[in-house]
Amino acid sequence: DELPDEFIDRARELLATGCLSIRRGVAQALGWNRGPRVILLEGEREVLQELAADGDPSVRQMIVRAAQRLAPHQRPVAIDLICRVRFGDSPEVADDLLQMFSPSGELQWQQLSKPESDRILLDLIDCPSISSFWVTRFLSELSKDEPDLFVRLLVERVQHWEKLVLVVGEYQPLPLEWIHRP
Repeated sequence: DELPDEFIDRARELLATGCLSIRRGVAQALGWNRGPRVILLEGEREVLQELAADGDPSVRQMIVRAAQRLAPHQRPVAIDLICRVRFGDSPEVADDLLQMFSPSGELQWQQLSKPESDRILLDLIDCPSISSFWVTRFLSELSKDEPDLFVRLLVERVQHWEKLVLVVGEYQPLPLEWIHRP
């Protein structure tokens, strides 16, 4: 359960190598492998914040896992982390992140400030697909709780798609099939 005091120092040294597989390993250690540990080590929050902004989607997914595990006991830290994780390039990261706002999730959408929720919605506009299980679940709940916001989000995705100069199929503005219907 306990990590040595020098763990964060070693993690920083490893991250300084710039090696992707090492960044993924450190993120895994602080994400899935944190187990039931809810206490943050000195300097751990800063390392998590740094990894939340990583360019690799797999690293960011591990930080979402860390936020999920921290949320019941360290809600402000969890919210801070998920608001730092960008997912506009990754439907997989979007799915993991938005699972936190499901009815059985660790957080409630209403717990976010307006700037925090706006930031997440902006990433949803950029995300190549919103067809996954938890994303459609989130959107279904949003359509019930904030129908105007839901419609505005979908309109903005279509408008974004119209401006893109991409190969057909790289950006799907609306789900072809809703797993969870609005």
